[in-house]
Amino acid sequence: MNLFFLFFVLGTAIAAPPKSDLVRLIELAEKNSPVIQRSRLALEQSQLELRTARAAFLPTLNLESEHGWVDKNPPPDDRLSTIKSKVALTAKENLYDNGKSITNYKLANRRLERARIEYELARDEQLLKIANTFYDWSSATQARRIADLKQKVLLRQFHAMETYYKQGLKTKRDVLRIETEVRKIEIDLLRSDNELEMLKRRLASQIGVSLAELNKIGAEVEEAKLNSPIDSGPWSELTTEEHRRAKIFKYQHKEAELETRLVEREYWPQLLLEGEVANVHENYVDTGRRFANTEVWTGSVLLKLNYNLWDFGTRHRNLQISRIKEKTIQSQSHEALLNLGNELREVFLKLKELSETLKLTKELLNIEEQSYNVLEAEHRSGRATYLDMITNLNSLFEARSRFASSYFGLKKQQLLYAFHKGNLYEVLRQK
Repeated sequence: MNLFFLFFVLGTAIAAPPKSDLVRLIELAEKNSPVIQRSRLALEQSQLELRTARAAFLPTLNLESEHGWVDKNPPPDDRLSTIKSKVALTAKENLYDNGKSITNYKLANRRLERARIEYELARDEQLLKIANTFYDWSSATQARRIADLKQKVLLRQFHAMETYYKQGLKTKRDVLRIETEVRKIEIDLLRSDNELEMLKRRLASQIGVSLAELNKIGAEVEEAKLNSPIDSGPWSELTTEEHRRAKIFKYQHKEAELETRLVEREYWPQLLLEGEVANVHENYVDTGRRFANTEVWTGSVLLKLNYNLWDFGTRHRNLQISRIKEKTIQSQSHEALLNLGNELREVFLKLKELSETLKLTKELLNIEEQSYNVLEAEHRSGRATYLDMITNLNSLFEARSRFASSYFGLKKQQLLYAFHKGNLYEVLRQK
């Protein structure tokens, strides 16, 4: 039985696919990112506030004790008035508080639901930043490799051109042309190195670790290859109704309505029903009476009516302020939803555009590679000039860079689409 279990565990471990570097970075960010930690703490706070609001329906138990000396003038006739001793255990319950506890509970419940959505939204926003930086890092790394390859090709051509020039087969102008290209690529390489360092530092700060800790992980960039699998759709239109921001706006509006209801309860007469049971021991110190003989049980059920007849319009103004806040939130939500609709439409159109662009850049890269191979053969046979060779070579490397840029641009746009759709976290964990 033990051997079977061991083989099962080993087989499961072997069959499980290895986690991609992006998934490893996402898992690290969930533990270390300050943004995600703050949003998680806000969610925990809302959970505690809901428990506090729920506790308002339960009875309270209080223990009260008083011991000391009380002075009066003129002095009392007996010592019971100067020596005070009391122990009371009281259970209280608000049987009805004009609906205040129920409203507070509903308000806390709405805030918890909103905090849960805000946590998921803040988490996904941070993970989207990390994924975008990771793909920018991958794109910049691939551009750096293309530039490095271009430099090697140009240097090889430059040395060959110098040899031809010394043999009198090429002019000085040809040598200067290729030397100019070599110097340009050296400048590009310096700029690429600085960009790579800053991208890696930005990635580390977004994850919540130092650059040294990120280097220890040994994460590798993603490669953009012609045969790399990438989703090409079709994609459905994004709607504002199911968007997390729209849900947050709805909860904010409901919360404003409940807060206005609480203010209204202060404006109108308040009806309260309270119950109390108490066990009291009093006057048992220095009186000659035993503690057990001073026990008294009390109970009460009181119906109270409170109404403020005049407060110089304070409650009325508070009610007006609360209603204005409610209308303001409703107006802000309406404006934000209109802007969100435009944003979602732009995301959808951009996704379709980048998908088609990637297909075209693939075709362009294939054409440029074929063209360069033909021109290189013609140049060796002397049927093509060196200027044509350099021009075609630049076009080839530009096509490779454009393909890598389109590839990672589409990957980033797909993640943005998943973010607005609400399943970014699941998409990233499956990579």
